[in-house]
Amino acid sequence: MKKTTSLKELDLSDSCFEQVPPEVFCIKDIEILDLSDNPLGSIPVNIASLSNLKEMRAAGCGIREVSGNISRCTYLNKVDLSRNPCITSLPVTMKQNRYLKHIGLSSCELKSVPENLTLLATIETLDLSNNELTTLP
Repeated sequence: MKKTTSLKELDLSDSCFEQVPPEVFCIKDIEILDLSDNPLGSIPVNIASLSNLKEMRAAGCGIREVSGNISRCTYLNKVDLSRNPCITSLPVTMKQNRYLKHIGLSSCELKSVPENLTLLATIETLDLSNNELTTLP
């Protein structure tokens, strides 16, 4: 993997990774990263090294926390965090992602919309389906 620096899309879904392999962070040109259905628990701080990342999928990863370093992925356009029932908030720093247009938070057992979502002015698509919402901000 270390020599595959020009790879644009990497699908590691359903691979039983408990943490993202460090080699992934050496692929500087990666634009799409699918980590879905791995027992990760969190989005790694190293995600910031993927400066060309445009789309990140981490559905069903048991994520409890999203690192604020995700805001350093300047070109991030789409984030799918669906099926992570422990997520209750997103980092305030995500408002710095001026290209972020799509966020997936379906099936997260959300009872309310995370406050920080109201700070994201560029959002075009917000998937909050299949949650336990009772009010909207």
